[in-house]
Amino acid sequence: MRVIDNAAYGLKCRGMPPAERVEIARAFLGQVGLGHVERAWPRELSGGMLKRVAVATVFANSPKVLLLDEPFASLDYVTKLQLHQVLLNLWKASRPTVFFITHDVDEAILLSDKIVLMTRGPEAEIAEVVDIDIPRPRMRTTVIEHPNYYKIRNHIIHFLVERSHQKRQTA
Repeated sequence: MRVIDNAAYGLKCRGMPPAERVEIARAFLGQVGLGHVERAWPRELSGGMLKRVAVATVFANSPKVLLLDEPFASLDYVTKLQLHQVLLNLWKASRPTVFFITHDVDEAILLSDKIVLMTRGPEAEIAEVVDIDIPRPRMRTTVIEHPNYYKIRNHIIHFLVERSHQKRQTA
């Protein structure tokens, strides 16, 4: 399927009329900066462009909850930063609940309101929840200047290095 058809596919599955689903898909492709490639085939796009199509496709369906499992892990740093901003802009408009799995501490702090730290291993458990008390909007270039940024970052890194192997203490 072409990019526009991929972006509209979930809407098609929900029975939305063709003109309406194309209009919505086109709007979201525009919001992620890909309105100009709607007639392209996925094989003609870069990895970053494919991720943008995926983000547009998801948000076109107006989800209440999103589960994103390392969606930007395979991207170069600059593309990853651009997609963080795209994701934040789309999230701001509809505010779905997002479960964002990442191993990137800086990405977690930038995007999250809460970070759930897990113990290691196949029987991983929630070890701790860290509230991110840095006000929004957050930009990658300025979030690092907030007085709590390195306190939060150091706390998370300490957990990952020193405590993530420990089981949670139960009362």
